Amino acid sequence: MFRDGFGSCGVRFDTRTPPPVNCRVPLLILLLDFYSLIVFVSVVLSWLRLSPDNPVVRVVALLTEPLLKPIRKVLPDIGGFDLSPMVLLIAIRLLKFVLVR
Repeated sequence: MFRDGFGSCGVRFDTRTPPPVNCRVPLLILLLDFYSLIVFVSVVLSWLRLSPDNPVVRVVALLTEPLLKPIRKVLPDIGGFDLSPMVLLIAIRLLKFVLVR
């Protein structure tokens, strides 16, 4: 146990608990948070109806479509509403919950 309350990866933890075993988990959680932000940006961009040739739209679609497309195939069509980003965000949230525990 480290006396100053910092683990080997610089993450502050309670001195009564052992240090974190794997320092990759905080990095993975940070990446999941960043990806959640990208999914949210894709939703906002879909409301703005920008040109598909727009560089921001292309990058966001390149990052989100590989995970959203399979979800769209499974979800039924609900009157023109695309619920796949919500399903993806819930899945990311569940994954973060599992990683933290």
